[in-house]
Amino acid sequence: MSIAKAIAKYILNSLSHNDKVGLISLSSDISYPNSDTCLTKRMANANIETKYHFQRFIDGLQRTNENTNHVWGLKKAFQMIANTFQDTNTNELNPSPSEALIVYISRGLLSALTDARLVMELIAKEINNSYENNYSFVINSYALIDDTKPVMYEIDFLREIAEMNFPKFNVLSPDPIRIRPGIMVAVNSTENLSFTLGGIHAVLTRPTHSSIYISLPYWDVISKDVHIAVSKSVIHRGQLIGVIALDISLSDLSEDIIHYEVSPDSYAFLIEKSNGIAIHHPSFSPPSLQTHDQLIHTDIEHIEQKAGFQTIRTKILKNTKGMEALIADDKNKTHLTYYWRRVHSSPYIVVIAAYNNVDRRHTITSPLAKDAHFAYHRLDLNASPPKLCRHLKQLATIETATLFLSSKAFISPFANDMLEESTHIVQRYMAYLNDNTKLIANPGLKGAVRGEVHAVTRVTQYWKSKLESSEMSKFIVRKYMATPNGVFLLFPGALIDKSFEPTRREWYLKAVKNAGKIVFTAPYLDVGGAGYIVTLSHTIHAQNGDPNAVAVIAMDFTLGYFHKFLQTHMGSICRTEQIACFIMDDRGYLIAHPSLVEPIQLAP
Repeated sequence: MSIAKAIAKYILNSLSHNDKVGLISLSSDISYPNSDTCLTKRMANANIETKYHFQRFIDGLQRTNENTNHVWGLKKAFQMIANTFQDTNTNELNPSPSEALIVYISRGLLSALTDARLVMELIAKEINNSYENNYSFVINSYALIDDTKPVMYEIDFLREIAEMNFPKFNVLSPDPIRIRPGIMVAVNSTENLSFTLGGIHAVLTRPTHSSIYISLPYWDVISKDVHIAVSKSVIHRGQLIGVIALDISLSDLSEDIIHYEVSPDSYAFLIEKSNGIAIHHPSFSPPSLQTHDQLIHTDIEHIEQKAGFQTIRTKILKNTKGMEALIADDKNKTHLTYYWRRVHSSPYIVVIAAYNNVDRRHTITSPLAKDAHFAYHRLDLNASPPKLCRHLKQLATIETATLFLSSKAFISPFANDMLEESTHIVQRYMAYLNDNTKLIANPGLKGAVRGEVHAVTRVTQYWKSKLESSEMSKFIVRKYMATPNGVFLLFPGALIDKSFEPTRREWYLKAVKNAGKIVFTAPYLDVGGAGYIVTLSHTIHAQNGDPNAVAVIAMDFTLGYFHKFLQTHMGSICRTEQIACFIMDDRGYLIAHPSLVEPIQLAP
């Protein structure tokens, strides 16, 4: 049984997402993976989810002492193939497969000698049926060898099935043109399966030309990154010589999609053109932050769940380019328009979704102020670092604010992610950002970044003065500001993780969504060691009255501030018997409540 399981899983894992696969477990009765009735009638796409469920089914199989009903099992396999080909032929989006491979893993034991003839009669019948329906099949049999028992007749039986030797059993043979012989392989060990099973696909029709195959994204265990494999078979004089392949980081491939920031009312995503699988979508984490050993590939219709999108999805997959709209909010008459175009010589489609009245993002710009002072956040790499101290659990400075530039601030975010910061690189950043002559070469930053840095750093001196004079300082953990282009200013200054993206944080997104209002997050554990904190944030707008935010400013407060707020401003009411005062956010999360643990105690 262990050999049979190893063979089945090896073959299953050799399939690509463009293949279809079915699985039948056979003894005296038949069983299928899962409880999905579709899997009993037709094959499924050989994607990661299917492979996962099929492997679990294989692992759960148990050996029985019942006789194997070969006729019944093969009959079900033929029905599954016929149903699949019939469905595919009616689907205009996908070309019809021309051939199928049946992998028959068995010891070849027969309950009666007449069973062999019944099996061959069934195969002959199905050959004729398949020919009439414009497809063919090949049977590869894998004989499980038990070295302690004689199995000569069983091996012969499995060989005749694969080679379709009808005359031996006095079965009327179909037209020789329709017969597609397979191979029989005897297996007695799980060692070197790649060598033993290497010729499994050799019986199928060999391509006359070499085509490029591009895989779905997968987690690479060596680089710890999400990759896409691009491979091409090498064929010489009709013979397959080998396969050449390379891996491309998904962060590099879909860089422009991941960092699409044309408008706050639009977004972009990338899908696979044959089946609509989402390669990247704004709801996904950036590939560089993925930590899963297995990625779950999802159809875009499960992500874009707006009414009417299924119809648009069909048009996106069918047409090379186009534009379709739907009503995203019937109450406010908000329309969402999808623009799409296929990427030439690739399996991808780029889609941009935009709400009505789309405005481009606006940026802030300013010459470098004389009193502006900041340090790059890599305090360990600054040539002239400010005076350092310890702020909670972090290396920090209260002399100045520190500047962090996320990947979004760079022309090529992927190139920045791959670049390891050094003293020389930090010096290049600082020289360019502090240059008002505009003579120093740009180290790869977007054009608007320097102006945004000059604008936001003007607040540093104000923050410093408030730290020394404000009574609120003991409740404020830190202050910071972020722009749409990934410029992030922090005070007290501290080191920031390179993967940090401020514009994806809740405090930023919530402020932009509620522009002009003070918003706060639910309590969360501070990475810097301040315990549970709450972030208050607010948008900053240009003086011309433009409703689009040019930056978001925020502060982290300890929970103690909110308890103090209740006591100071509502103490007379809250101390009244049978009255409880509390603060909660717009989603019902409690910020402060008498029944919560006091701030000076351990957080829950």
